[in-house]
Amino acid sequence: MTTETASVNLADFFTPHWAQEEILSEPSKRIVLECGRRFGKGRVTVFKLIEWLNEISKTPAPISLVPPLHVWVLAPSYPQSNQAWIEMLSYFPQPLIRQIVEDEHKIWLNGWNARPEGGLIEFKSAERPDSLQTAGLDVLWITEAQDIPESAWSKARGTLTSPDRDGYLMVEGIPPTYEDHWFHRLWDIGNGDSDIYQSFRYTTFDNPYLTTEQLEEIEEAKNELLDETWRRMYLAEIGVVAERAFGRLDDIITPSQNWLDAPEEGHFYVAGIDFARKVDATVVVTMDACHRKAVHYDYMKGVDWDDQLERIEAVYKVWKHQRLFADATGLGDVPTQQLRRRGLPLVDVVITGGRGSSPDSRQAIVTSLQIAVEKKTLRLPYETTMVREMRGLRPVKLPSGVVRYEAPPGGHDDWPFAIALALRGCVRPEMTEDTWEDFQPIHYAPTAAEITVDQKAGAVAGPRTLQRKRARWERKIEDYQEQGIDV
Repeated sequence: MTTETASVNLADFFTPHWAQEEILSEPSKRIVLECGRRFGKGRVTVFKLIEWLNEISKTPAPISLVPPLHVWVLAPSYPQSNQAWIEMLSYFPQPLIRQIVEDEHKIWLNGWNARPEGGLIEFKSAERPDSLQTAGLDVLWITEAQDIPESAWSKARGTLTSPDRDGYLMVEGIPPTYEDHWFHRLWDIGNGDSDIYQSFRYTTFDNPYLTTEQLEEIEEAKNELLDETWRRMYLAEIGVVAERAFGRLDDIITPSQNWLDAPEEGHFYVAGIDFARKVDATVVVTMDACHRKAVHYDYMKGVDWDDQLERIEAVYKVWKHQRLFADATGLGDVPTQQLRRRGLPLVDVVITGGRGSSPDSRQAIVTSLQIAVEKKTLRLPYETTMVREMRGLRPVKLPSGVVRYEAPPGGHDDWPFAIALALRGCVRPEMTEDTWEDFQPIHYAPTAAEITVDQKAGAVAGPRTLQRKRARWERKIEDYQEQGIDV
């Protein structure tokens, strides 16, 4: 089957905004886009891909070329390819599609112009770089390039130079966190005098189709992200890796006299627990959940497990924490189960090593604490070991290209993680004193399902959801009162 060119008139499927028009009109075979989130880089890439395939298909393919048209969409991982997959299914002209294989993330194409045999679009993951060197490609689309390691790019680069293949390339993403990333180096080439590459950079705000509500959400994100991260994500500014994880630590340190021996009446408390492993210490940090300030700690080094559990239970009996968020990584749930049997409202947190979107990833936990320090929405009384560990976290660039903060050789990070875990139970920084009542939980034993939810969410909802939260609690109170339960 041959599909006529007239059936894929882009104007029938897509109305690009002015910046997307610039990209679509670019004649270079290799294009590099550093753009802010929500600019529309995925959508414009789909239509640039159609343009390229339309041009390629005007020339008959050699009989030995299988498939006659071959396209890869390369993402850091299969989950991160979902947006590109959705864009492709939503906007790629249906007359050109012969078959969609969902399980394998493949799209088989109908014949097109001088290539009646059709073609193949495959979605690939960069998680196994060695699997990326066996094909020759007409088009390679690399999405979320800031998260793709150089080893994967080095392998994929070779797919563009196979005989009888056209070797078109689109690389897009937000700017990476450091200038020496292969993606930014490639952008620099296209921004210079290259005859092969052409680079573009646009901010989120160059997209005129964003609604007022979307723009407000982006502005509100300033309260939730590090300033450098917000500017990278929305203004498309290249990241700068800080020399220290907590550059403004001195701004949130208060006198050591602010450590308390007993709770204040009418206040609610939560805790973070970082359990010891081998040479580490167990640290329990109690925080005033509404004022977002640390008020008590117990630092245990060289203490056996039974004595640690006794001390943690003793701390709980004094402070009556609403929740205690405990790092269960590598220990299983043995200590938290024992504490739970003693009546403590423990929430297990298994910290993963990845940098993905999971709130339990090591990077996400460190970032949440960085944001609180930078925005000055946290108060920590002075304590020598705490300050030393907070100041000691340094950036380490991993072989994958990811930057993460770690303690120096011989150093520890028990304090930072205990504080970050405790922050999960605190109110959002934007909550005001008249909404603190929404924080107070009903006093009953949490179910396993509720514990799972707490692990994923941890903190109380912000002002946008306070009205719904209040109504939900009122309904719960009514239900319990009807059952004769004192709340």
